[in-house]
Amino acid sequence: MGFRYLYPIASLLEQLLSLENRNPNEVQASTLENGYSCSIIVMCGLMIESAIARVKFDQDIEDPKSALQYVKVYFPEYERFDELEELFVIRDAIVHNHIWEAGQQVV
Repeated sequence: MGFRYLYPIASLLEQLLSLENRNPNEVQASTLENGYSCSIIVMCGLMIESAIARVKFDQDIEDPKSALQYVKVYFPEYERFDELEELFVIRDAIVHNHIWEAGQQVV
């Protein structure tokens, strides 16, 4: 079912790319850019997590590991694991309002 996020993600990307070019200040992007970017990140994370859950279901694997742990264990040759992990960490920071300070998670 997660693949159904693809068109809304694409639509959000189109909207983000169509925004008037506003230069961010030294610490943040514009409110619109931030909102679209956060939405895209969260939806991409949901779509990928859903796809991984579907693979586990199809393989009849009742593994309590998270989607990220599952990929690390069952697909150790996956070359973009670091990027996937970064996506999930950023998604969690957005969804759970984690506070970040100087590049390190505080909460």
